[in-house]
Formats: sequence, structure tokens, C-alpha cells
Amino acid sequence: MIMRTARLEHMATMSLSTPALPKKSAEVLSNSMALFANRLGGRTVRLALTLLFIVVAFAHEPTMSQAVAGEQTGRGDWQEAYKSRTRLLAGDMPDASAGKELYAGVELRLAPKWKTYWRSPGEAGGVPPTFDWAASKNIKDVEVVYPAPVRLVAGYGENIGYQSEVIFPVRLTVVDLAKPIELNLDFIYGACEDICVPANVNLSLVLAPGARPPIPPGLLAALTRVPRLASSLTANDPRIVSSEFVLSGDKPHLSLDIAFGGDDVAADVFVEGPGGSYIPMSRRVKDKDPAPGTARFEIDLSKDVELADLKGKKLRVTIVGDRGQSEYELTAN
Repeated sequence: MIMRTARLEHMATMSLSTPALPKKSAEVLSNSMALFANRLGGRTVRLALTLLFIVVAFAHEPTMSQAVAGEQTGRGDWQEAYKSRTRLLAGDMPDASAGKELYAGVELRLAPKWKTYWRSPGEAGGVPPTFDWAASKNIKDVEVVYPAPVRLVAGYGENIGYQSEVIFPVRLTVVDLAKPIELNLDFIYGACEDICVPANVNLSLVLAPGARPPIPPGLLAALTRVPRLASSLTANDPRIVSSEFVLSGDKPHLSLDIAFGGDDVAADVFVEGPGGSYIPMSRRVKDKDPAPGTARFEIDLSKDVELADLKGKKLRVTIVGDRGQSEYELTAN
């Protein structure tokens, strides 16, 4: 509690001197911090609400990017923001026919030592990215997928996200191949070091009919880092060997034994609760590893978790290793 409260106090102080925040960015930060503070209660809630008032007071509307380019290269213009820059990518897979499925990417580069968050920011709180494609034209379906994240450790706690740069792949379905494809994204994300500054940018990329460039190499690499479902794992992807939920008694927990196929130094596990509910960070328990190449991870469910709301619900488990990554769905029972 003291650690998290100290972080909020630091953020509240720094907010007075940070650049004015876009209105939608302020709303996202407000929602994120409110959820974070409600979990902690008491004085922390009051402090968080004070912070939200400061942030919203400095809010303004975003400036629309004029970047509409890249018909031949599949790369849009960079849009500059505080300690970061973003652009859209698009292209066809190397073995794809000119069908109605197209891949895009949201490329985000940050200043050295700065970071951004995964869809679930972790126990220290944060601003997850949001993607609004409503202004796009000639697009039927959009699915944003997330490359495998890493654990980010700071003095105030642990987060889940990406250091320095990331490309978020996007699967698109085109309506009419004979018409231009116009991608318009309202993108909100956090650029974070000791403080987290929400950014709100508008990105555009137009592809003329028949001008479908090959997928940019960076986007193709990001796709290979997206966790694969249990039904489509490769030989190098980590696998859950066994799992155990203990939802009663004085030490409720989730225990996972995971086969990484070797001494995987990057082994890590991230668990998301149903409907975005909070699940604490996992811990590697090396003295309980069941066998060589298999790692034991445990999650303490005794704090900040509503066990009654968890029972019978599905949890999403993302497993990250040096050579592969996977995603499982487990039922808490």
C-alpha cells in the first residue's frame, strides 16, 4: 500500500508540470487510475481523485495527423508525441493471394528507457492502449493482436508491457477490393518512465486499389511474437503440463507447471481475470520445479481478489519464453 501510494503522490506532483493532455487521453488515465485506486481504498482513492482532477483540468483535444501516404511502401508518416512517435504499417503476407484479408500494424517507438503497456498493465497500474478504427473506410473487421510482453520492474512495483518499441499487428478484412482502403486510427497509449503520460494521436494510411505492398519486415516479425493458442502450438512454444486452483482456505492460489523445453531464462507467465478483473503477478518458484525444463509458477490469490467472483470463470494465461509463446484459457474451479 505504501509503495503504491508513493507512486500516486509522485504522479500527482509531476502532472502539474507535464504537457497538456488530450481530452480522450485524460479520460483513459482517469478510468485507469480510478480502477487502480478503488482496489486500494482509503487515502489512496482520495489522492487518485485529486490527480484525476488535475489531469482533466489540463486536457485539450488532439490534433489530427495529416499523414495519408504509403500506397507503395505500406508505411505511413510518423506522428510525433511526447517521448514517442507512431505510424501505421500495412501489407500482404509473403504467401498470400490478393484476398480480402490484410495485415496492418501500429508501430510505436519510445525514447530510451521509456516503456508502454500491454492490454493488462500489471499490478502497479498503467494506461493500456486503445484502438478506435471507426473512421476507417472499406474495412469490415478489425482485430488487434498483441506480441508477447515482458515484465517491467520499477521501484513502485511491476508492470507488463514493452520497452523502447513495439508493433501491434492488426488483422483486417476488406469490403471491396476495387476501392481504396483507408485506415484511420484514433490511438491512445501511455508513454512511461517514472511517470506515465497518455498520448492521443490520429494515424492514417491509404492503399489504392491494386496497390497492396508486401508486409513490412518489422510487422512480420511482430506477428511471429504473438502467442499461439493451445490448439496451434509449435515445437518451441511453452506448454502447461498441469494447473491447480486453490480457492479456499487461508492460502488461495493458482499453481502452474509449464514445460519450456530447456533452461529458459526469459520464462514468464501473465494471467488476466474475467472481464478485466485484477489478477496478481505470477512468481517463479524454482525450488518447486517438477523436472528439468519445466518451471513452477504460482499466483497468490489471497489479496485484492474476489474469489467468489472468480469461481467457475475463465482466465487467460499468456506464457512467454526465449523460443516461443503461447496462450491458454483455464477455468477457475
